[in-house]
Amino acid sequence: MVLPGIGQRSVLSNTTGGHGFDDNPSPPSPPPPSFDCLSFYQSLARMRTDSFEDLKIRHLLGSVVKTSDFRAFVDVYVAPPLRPKHWCWDARRSLRVENAGGNSEDSECVSIQYMVDRFAAKDVLLEMEVKYIFSYKMVDYIAVIQNKRVGISVTRAMPFPLGGHYSDEQALALLQKKLVGLIIAREGVSEEQSFTTCILHILVPSVDVAYTVQRAHTRMLSEEDSRVDLDYEERIRDVIVLITVSKEIPSVFLSTKALLSTSLVGLNKSLY
Repeated sequence: MVLPGIGQRSVLSNTTGGHGFDDNPSPPSPPPPSFDCLSFYQSLARMRTDSFEDLKIRHLLGSVVKTSDFRAFVDVYVAPPLRPKHWCWDARRSLRVENAGGNSEDSECVSIQYMVDRFAAKDVLLEMEVKYIFSYKMVDYIAVIQNKRVGISVTRAMPFPLGGHYSDEQALALLQKKLVGLIIAREGVSEEQSFTTCILHILVPSVDVAYTVQRAHTRMLSEEDSRVDLDYEERIRDVIVLITVSKEIPSVFLSTKALLSTSLVGLNKSLY
């Protein structure tokens, strides 16, 4: 997403019926004295624009034709304020129910909210609500996006300690594990909940880490440096990879589950 007045193009609303771009943008008007900068940029981050990147993702989500032109997309997400009324039901619900293990509750909560904000996702099935023919690997949740059932796996890419260096080799290992796992999970889902479109949603703490993962994804899919078993090499090319920079929810990247659960659900696990 390109912010108004930054770069060569500005994102416009879709009221003109055009493609949403102005090739000769005028300088942005100064904000009024009472301008709330934080609210403004939060609304921009959650706005579904008609940028090329967004249209590309939507095309892939709606496509019924397999393509090898998939790549990893990078964006920045400003999460809503940590108040229950600002978060969707399914995001809050994900904090209340049991999952298959691990420290992923906050990640899945943020991912669900992101999919609702950006793609109007609905009819969410959480991890333990998905039925399998065999459950060797599991998808984190399933949602309906653009009238299509989509399987979504959520993970984090981050250095340890946080703030350190995240290497290409670390990114390659993460991508290989998660992409193959998502494909296996897709093949094991019951027919009534089956899906063909997959999203690997990777939450990262910084833009630097995001571009490291994006670069590793391109390298992994190249013929010169394939790290994936031949049985899965073609199938992982059909997975849409979304790399989202989200720094406002520190518990996503820390070994704690307290922040989102306490703020959005409450210590008594109430959803209200």
